[in-house]
Amino acid sequence: MGKVYDVDEMVRDPQINHRQMIVDTQHPTHGRVRQVGVAIKLSETPAACARAAPLPASTPMSSSEISACRRGDRRAAPEKKVVE
Repeated sequence: MGKVYDVDEMVRDPQINHRQMIVDTQHPTHGRVRQVGVAIKLSETPAACARAAPLPASTPMSSSEISACRRGDRRAAPEKKVVE
């Protein structure tokens, strides 16, 4: 069994950095951002993060609707098509 890292420990781990599991990318409006890199490393077809991940969309959902969705309550907000 290994130690379970918190986020700060994870991004400083030498092996995580060597394997480029956290990468810096340029976001068009937020500048330099850090994000998760490509997990699978293939020697003949290497992958890379070509651009920054999209920012989370703002949501009109209330915290109780979000909690209900997390619990799997399909009645949470059917009119908003939150859970399909």
